[in-house]
Amino acid sequence: MANINLHQSFERGEEMRKKPNFFASRTFISIIILVVFSGTYFALDYYRSLLEKEKQNVIDSKQRELTAIDTEIVSEVVDFNTRAKSIAYNLANKNKADENFARLEELILNSVYLNSYEYDYVEGLVSMEAVTGSYQSVAEQMLNLNKSGYFSRVEISSTKRDKEGQVVFNLELQLAKK
Repeated sequence: MANINLHQSFERGEEMRKKPNFFASRTFISIIILVVFSGTYFALDYYRSLLEKEKQNVIDSKQRELTAIDTEIVSEVVDFNTRAKSIAYNLANKNKADENFARLEELILNSVYLNSYEYDYVEGLVSMEAVTGSYQSVAEQMLNLNKSGYFSRVEISSTKRDKEGQVVFNLELQLAKK
């Protein structure tokens, strides 16, 4: 046993340990990490471009649909919806618009003519534009509306003369609470 040369086997083990393994080196691990991150970046960039194309397709489709909508029909639907809400509100509050209009018609003087009439059912506000021959008729009309007790507030928002010399005035009337 004295002839065993332990020194050579020890040197061979050292050589094997010192021999670098490329697949276990830091360079290989760094390259693998770089490849994974690069692949992830390019995959996400490609997915983002697909999403942008899809977004543009949706925007274009929406625009085509909007241009296909007939605005006249939409206006009619909105008008119908507004009228339906007004009717529902008046029915719920037992507020009869035809009776309000009939009372107002009785209070309008024979010398006064209505150009326009608006009724805000939520606020109970009547706005109207009327025409008469003189400012005295305007004053008489306001006095007549005030004395009726049907309105809590009667105001003239503007007056002017038209081309024919007639007095045009705007009235705002607040219905009295029942």
